[in-house]
Amino acid sequence: MSNLGMHMPGSMGARKSTMNVYTGLMFLAVVCLGVACYVVWMNGMKLTPGDSALAPLTELQDADPNRIKVK
Repeated sequence: MSNLGMHMPGSMGARKSTMNVYTGLMFLAVVCLGVACYVVWMNGMKLTPGDSALAPLTELQDADPNRIKVK
């Protein structure tokens, strides 16, 4: 019996999925985007007049640029 080209179907075991370079880079990008959102939110909290956590979404500064206050 020759072994040239004769393979039984399903003879290879199931391979586990492993993390490759692209998966690691995608995870790093998601972490960086989360940190960037946090930094923007904290700076928005400093510029809004209210003290609540939702102040960057609900309260705005005056339109006059001379009246903008930073906490």
